[in-house]
Amino acid sequence: MIKKKSKSTIGKIKVLKGSKGDFFTAEIIKNPNKIILAKAQEKLIQEIHYLTKKSWGDFDYDYLKKSVLESYLLCLLRNNRGCLIGVTPIKKIKVMGRIVYPFGLSVVDPDYRGMSLLTKMSVLLIKRLFVENIMRGKLGIEIIFITPNIRTMGDISRVADFIYPNPYEFDEKTQKIQAANDETWQTIREYLSITKEKYRKIEREGCVIEGFYDERPHLIVQDGEHLDKKLRDFGKKYLYSVPGREIVVRAKIGLGALIRNV
Repeated sequence: MIKKKSKSTIGKIKVLKGSKGDFFTAEIIKNPNKIILAKAQEKLIQEIHYLTKKSWGDFDYDYLKKSVLESYLLCLLRNNRGCLIGVTPIKKIKVMGRIVYPFGLSVVDPDYRGMSLLTKMSVLLIKRLFVENIMRGKLGIEIIFITPNIRTMGDISRVADFIYPNPYEFDEKTQKIQAANDETWQTIREYLSITKEKYRKIEREGCVIEGFYDERPHLIVQDGEHLDKKLRDFGKKYLYSVPGREIVVRAKIGLGALIRNV
C-alpha cells in the first residue's frame, strides 16, 4: 500500500473495552497523495467511503479524495482484523502569513464510539506536528477545524492555550459567548476563502456557519445530548437550533499545554 522509504509511522493504541483490552493499529502517513500507490488509493477511498456511509452518510468519492488524500498527515486506525475503523486527516496551509493546520473529515466507526478514539488520533497527529515544529525551533501550533460535534470542541479546549469558540465560556445569564476577536475572525474568513469551503452564511459570534448541507441534507446528524451542562447549553444555542449548522474552531496549542493535558 505504501511506497518504499515512506514517512509512515506505525503505532498501537490500547483502549479498554469492558474487562478486556482492545488493540488498534494507528498508522500516520505523510503526504498520502504522493506516498500511497494509485491502486491502493482507490482501495483506501472505498474503505473510507464505507466507513463514512456507516458512520455519517454517503459522501461522494471526489470529496473524500480531496479531504483525505490531499492532506499533509493522515491517521488511519484499524482493529485487530485489519478493518478500517477510524480516519483523521490534517492539512498544512498558510493563512495571514502563518502556518495553520486544518483538520479534515474525521470519522470513527459507530461500533467503537465512546472510547475517545477520535481524540486519540488527533493527539497522535498533534504530537507528530510538535516534533516537526520543534526541529524548526517552534514550540506551538495553530489548528482549525469545522465540526458539528460539541464533544470534539470540549476535548480540544482541554489541551489548548487558546480556543475560539470555547464552549466553557458560554454565559448562562446572557446565553451567549463573546464574538470572535479581530485576529480569529480574519483568520477564519481567509481560511474559508483559501480552502473554498462551501457555506452561505457565517456569524462572528460563535463562528457558526450554514450552507454545507444545503446539497447534502442526508448527511445532517444531530449530536447526542452531552452530560456536561456547559457543552449541552452551548450546543443548543449555536448548533442544534438550526439543522445543518457547524462551528469553525481556531485553537493554539503550546508544548506546555500538551504535556500537562495529554
